[in-house]
Amino acid sequence: MSATVTPGIERWLDDRSRDQSVSAANDDTADADAPIAPNNALDPNADPSAAKRFLPYAPFAKQCDFHKSPAKYRLFGGAAGPGKSMALLMEAVVQANDNMGSNTLLLRRTFPELELSLLLYFRKEIPRELYSSFNDSKHVVTWLNGSTTRFGYCAAENDVYQYQGAEFLFIGIDELTLFTLRQWQFLTSRNRCPIARTFPNMAGATNPGNIGHAWVKSLWIDKQPAAGMESPECYDPADYDFISARVHDNPIYAADQNYLKTLAALPSHLRHAFLDGDWEVFR
Repeated sequence: MSATVTPGIERWLDDRSRDQSVSAANDDTADADAPIAPNNALDPNADPSAAKRFLPYAPFAKQCDFHKSPAKYRLFGGAAGPGKSMALLMEAVVQANDNMGSNTLLLRRTFPELELSLLLYFRKEIPRELYSSFNDSKHVVTWLNGSTTRFGYCAAENDVYQYQGAEFLFIGIDELTLFTLRQWQFLTSRNRCPIARTFPNMAGATNPGNIGHAWVKSLWIDKQPAAGMESPECYDPADYDFISARVHDNPIYAADQNYLKTLAALPSHLRHAFLDGDWEVFR
């Protein structure tokens, strides 16, 4: 396995658990007549590096498995509904907040897809007080510690070249099978960071199917070089980790009979892909 990834989410979860324990202990021992702490006692501006502690995120078990994986290239999901997009968003957010002055990147294939998923979750889930600014035209959030998270898309094959010369500690690609192998390979060259003791890494989230099904399946499911790789001898299966998750792994949708009924009513190839996470359906 490659070098250990900076455990941003894992450390954040540990910090939050410790904070909650301390808070509970203080509640048990608090003097009823003691003065109430000022409202800014939990102000993330007082310590920009602590902003990640205030994220309203309680990852499911499979999301935790994804966040804790030490692989350089992770793939999460393989079916519909396990919380893939949220996991990618939070990974980018926490790694940016965990490494002052770093940059992270989140991608979808088209802007409408970006707007209806990652950008939507960001606007809905990330409290405004946790970041300095958000450039709505460039879709870049600047965090309190000076790090950034950029939301982008690559509708055309060559759109990836807009990132030439850039460097990102973390790159997360939602619905990876909508991207081509050529796009993926170029983006790996942008996955670098000059900050000491960091581990540049990438992650994808996806369902089986679409134009990138074959190469994604090769790299993560079959653990072999993908057709079209010019240097297949450079492929290291230890760099790739597939964290399989399905709709039943998401407590929100596991009991949603209407959604489960919808998935069950899909055409057989889509049902096997989206509900069962079957990578053998598309060939």
